[in-house]
Amino acid sequence: MDKILKYSVLRYSPSSIAGEKINLGIIFCDMESGYREFKYSRKFSRLTTFDDEIDLSMVKKLLQGIADDVEGNLFTYNKFDIEQYTKFFVSDFCFEKPKSIYYDDLKEMMERLHKTYFRFEYDKKERPSKDDDKSILEKILLADGKEVRRDEYVFGSCNERIKYDLLTDDVCIKIFDFDDKNLNHLVNSAKTWAWNAMQERTKKVIIIYRYNEEKSKYNKEFKIKG
Repeated sequence: MDKILKYSVLRYSPSSIAGEKINLGIIFCDMESGYREFKYSRKFSRLTTFDDEIDLSMVKKLLQGIADDVEGNLFTYNKFDIEQYTKFFVSDFCFEKPKSIYYDDLKEMMERLHKTYFRFEYDKKERPSKDDDKSILEKILLADGKEVRRDEYVFGSCNERIKYDLLTDDVCIKIFDFDDKNLNHLVNSAKTWAWNAMQERTKKVIIIYRYNEEKSKYNKEFKIKG
C-alpha cells in the first residue's frame, strides 16, 4: 500500500497588491504513523532582504508557535488536522492548500521537499536539479489521482508542436531554468510560452521558473522570489 505524506508551505507576502511571496516553513504530516513536524527557515537574512521593514522578533515567535502547535504534546498529538489548521492563516502569513505525495522513506521525502522549497538554504551541489523538481511534481500529481506523461508534445492553435515537461488530462507544466543561460534568449522564449499559455483553451498551463539567487541581475529584471 502506498504511503502518503501531507504537507503545506507557509509563505509570507508583505503586500497583497504586489503579490511577491517568500517561503518560511513547511508542515509535514505522515498519514500512516501520525508523525508531524514543522520545519522552518533559519536564514532570516533572506527574509530581511525580501522585506527590510519586517519585525524579525515577531516572525521568530510566530514560527516557534506554529512548531509548538503542530508537533504538540501527549495531550494534543492525535487531534491535529492539517486542513483545518492551515485554513485559518489568512493574513500576510498564509499556508498553501495542503498537498499529498507518495513516499517510500519518510525522512528522505521530507528532505527532498525541503530542498525543493528552500533550495537557496543549501550549497549549490546539494540543491535539486530540474529533473529532481520534475520528479517531485510528478509524485504530487500522481498522489492527486492524475495520470502523468513526461516530455510530451501537443499541437498548438497553429498546429505547431509544443513540448511540455509534465502533462495530465487537465494540466500542462513547463519548467524554465534561468541558471547560467543567455538572458536575451530566455526573454524571447518566455514571451513565446506566455503566448502559448494564452492560446491553450482546454488545459491549465503552469510555467515554473528556476533561477540562481546569487545572480542579482535576474532578481532585478524578473522580480522572481523563491
